[in-house]
Amino acid sequence: MQFLNANIRTVRPMVAAALLALTGSAPALAQEQLTGGDFEAPVTGTFSGTVNGTGFVYPGDGVIKNGWRHSSNSGLINGSTGTPWFGGLPPAGFGGAQYAFVQSNLNISQGFTSTASGIFTLSWLESARPRLNPTTGGDQSYRVWLGSTDFGLFTTTSGQAFQQRTLNLGQAMAGGFYTLMFEGLFARDDTVFLDNVSLSVAAAPPPGIPEPGNWALLLAGFGLTGAVARRRRSALIVAA
Repeated sequence: MQFLNANIRTVRPMVAAALLALTGSAPALAQEQLTGGDFEAPVTGTFSGTVNGTGFVYPGDGVIKNGWRHSSNSGLINGSTGTPWFGGLPPAGFGGAQYAFVQSNLNISQGFTSTASGIFTLSWLESARPRLNPTTGGDQSYRVWLGSTDFGLFTTTSGQAFQQRTLNLGQAMAGGFYTLMFEGLFARDDTVFLDNVSLSVAAAPPPGIPEPGNWALLLAGFGLTGAVARRRRSALIVAA
């Protein structure tokens, strides 16, 4: 009997946890909203536009490539090639081979329609051009905009390695149209590098629809409860 009581005490919390998981709110599911946030396409060496060797390219003012709208002083750069931008090795920590750049006081942006309601979370990698002379480097300041809302001022230091940035951009509405923009602030020839830009919406599944894992936990708990109950009845019959 002590063995049976111990098993019942073990199973009951499992069933209670499963019921709580079924009746509580399900974990949010993140949905990516942007296209081409890794900046791996198009390939800079085959890019139509102003290509300087195979190292970097200015698509042109107002040109949209792989979801991103470029200004006259933004584009793509290949970090695996030696270019005058680096004066040697590129900054460490980028993903893939290519990333975007924003020079001086211009910008790069992308418009999109939100696929879900929830909370916008933006993440990206930030780096900077090395200081090559008194007027050319990466001591750049830039702002992040979603529509007409300014979500922060960021500053880079010439030659810094890539580092992670994250921002909460507030409430998203399914079907709403938004524009994300990175805007450079300095008129001089300073450049910020951007890579792995991701804008996700945490959208919860409809209430009352449990996840498969929660169903499995609940069924396992009920099964163990039934097995313990059957053993308890058998023990009582034998004892009688």
